[in-house]
Amino acid sequence: MKYIRLLFYILFISKTIIIWGGENIGGLSFRAYEYSKDERTSFIIPSGNQGVRFKDYLSVSFDLKIREKGEHFGYVCRMIVDNKNSLNLILVNPVNEEPYLCLIKDQQYLGKIHSSATIDIHEWNRIKIELEYKNDTLYVRNNGSLISKEKVAAPDNHSVKVCFGANKLASYTTSDVAPIILKDVQIGLEPGSIKYEWSLEQAVSDTLLQDKFRQMTAFISNPEWIINSHMYWKHRKTLSFSSKTFPVMGHRTKRISLDSSYLG
Repeated sequence: MKYIRLLFYILFISKTIIIWGGENIGGLSFRAYEYSKDERTSFIIPSGNQGVRFKDYLSVSFDLKIREKGEHFGYVCRMIVDNKNSLNLILVNPVNEEPYLCLIKDQQYLGKIHSSATIDIHEWNRIKIELEYKNDTLYVRNNGSLISKEKVAAPDNHSVKVCFGANKLASYTTSDVAPIILKDVQIGLEPGSIKYEWSLEQAVSDTLLQDKFRQMTAFISNPEWIINSHMYWKHRKTLSFSSKTFPVMGHRTKRISLDSSYLG
């Protein structure tokens, strides 16, 4: 019987590894107000001074969730079009209200991100922003549901800079970073197609990150990669015991405890 508990522990660890291997545990966690301004996270598409060129259509979509801990305020995404107009997705935290996401176009408040279903900002949400200049229309979707439709106007041939988190771009600089986790960023230049894609599943050490199709490079600084928290041990606490002690899992509680009784 003295090895049964150890066997349970081994099975528990094996099951955990299988679960991690079967789900997408990646993503980019943004350093926000818990860090100094120079240490906060940026993810900017594209790198350099130029923007993404498009003509009649642009879509920017991404998976997003808000960390439960941290100051619930700041920029999630800022899209700068033709270096003169901006569309901003912002996390706000009003007094005596629950935090929520909202859209601001230049200085115009477009409203909350909401749909027919209740949105939990601490769970994954798929946000899609579309600009159709043929119809002079801006569409915003959350998890496939249309939640905003606004009129826009602009001449032919455009460029856009897509900024997540902090940026130091002239006239649009911000260090107000929301505590977000981001993954699966996609940009389309035609309806129904994806031109550039960054999954953000794997950690990288460089400040430049090529998209999946190796057609565009994004700039990244001060990243916190979610995958690293599952791959590397972190020291939490040191415990000392007078005899040999091993971690075991309770058969009913499914909790790990420390036990030395089965050593004889």
